[in-house]
Amino acid sequence: MAQPLFPRRGPAGSAASEGERYVTYTFGPYLEDLGQVVVPTGIIEVTRAPRDREAAIAHVVRMFGEIQADQRLMPYDSTALHIFGRPEEKPDSIVSKVALIQSGAILPSLQDYLVVDVSTRDGVRVGDEFLLFEPHHKSDKSDFADPEIAIARAQAVRVTSYATTLMITGQRHPKIEAGTLARRVATMP
Repeated sequence: MAQPLFPRRGPAGSAASEGERYVTYTFGPYLEDLGQVVVPTGIIEVTRAPRDREAAIAHVVRMFGEIQADQRLMPYDSTALHIFGRPEEKPDSIVSKVALIQSGAILPSLQDYLVVDVSTRDGVRVGDEFLLFEPHHKSDKSDFADPEIAIARAQAVRVTSYATTLMITGQRHPKIEAGTLARRVATMP
């Protein structure tokens, strides 16, 4: 169902032409050293441009969460849709840690989103794959070290100059929490 554009005007400098798409969003928590988390709630498409002092009309194309009339808009970036190929295995790579579990879930699982503290400045790109793991460590109770334990795999779906958003694509153990280590294991060509 078509609705007036949320909010009544688009982002500064936008014309809200017919067919233009925008991401609706709200703000999440502020993460020390990483910045403000932006949480996309949906994608809308303009079906009627503004005219005669009336607001543009748009319809919802996709929903990721609850879309509210007071949420902000940003232009839709479709560049990630044009990425082809598969990530290539890369041993000994970047290690980071989970800074935020987007859903706030106690036990995040498949298709949940995580924010990790690496960025474009570290060479991370959309499509890169990460292994979430518990590192090996010396056991206090025996002479043997506990081995590294693979927890889950995740793929970079958004990368900025501040942080990277990962989507969990495979999971072995329900042990993901803030501070869990994540190592890049494959990179896009």
